[in-house]
Amino acid sequence: TPDDGPPFLAMSYGPILCNVGMNAAGIAVGIDSVYPTDVRVGIPRVLASRAVLAAERLSDAIRACLPKRRAGGYNYLLADRSGEIFSVESSSTDHDFLYAHEGWLAHTNHYLSLKMRRIEQPGGYASSNIRLRRAGHLLRRQVGEINAVTLQTILRDHASYPDSICNHEDMGDEPHD
Repeated sequence: TPDDGPPFLAMSYGPILCNVGMNAAGIAVGIDSVYPTDVRVGIPRVLASRAVLAAERLSDAIRACLPKRRAGGYNYLLADRSGEIFSVESSSTDHDFLYAHEGWLAHTNHYLSLKMRRIEQPGGYASSNIRLRRAGHLLRRQVGEINAVTLQTILRDHASYPDSICNHEDMGDEPHD
């Protein structure tokens, strides 16, 4: 429960600030690392994602993702209690929005927007593409409501292992794969 803003439930890993979670105002945020070429000195992206958890409205969450002097960016997957879902693909100097279709949106570790792809670091994103297509396939196949059990099942999927959605770290992988 922060001094300012709504209470939130979030997770963290290692020494990183809480940057994935949901708040009492009905705003939720998830992040994917993306790899733009325009990284610079500025506001760290983890501070922007933490600021989303202080948002009272979806428009506030979007603004929190995009501080003017940001160092880089994430893909921010945002949702609110009314069912609006979209992502903000960002870098230090640009951004684009992707909207949910049919009540869902999947994203992995590469830019989907043509606008943002022009500033993506070159390299192989095979694992990211495989995971994205598999998540889309599983979500399209889903009959009825997508709920916690549905999402847990998708996140445990091992199709195309080791490039599966349930992606166990392989220390031999390329840094951006």
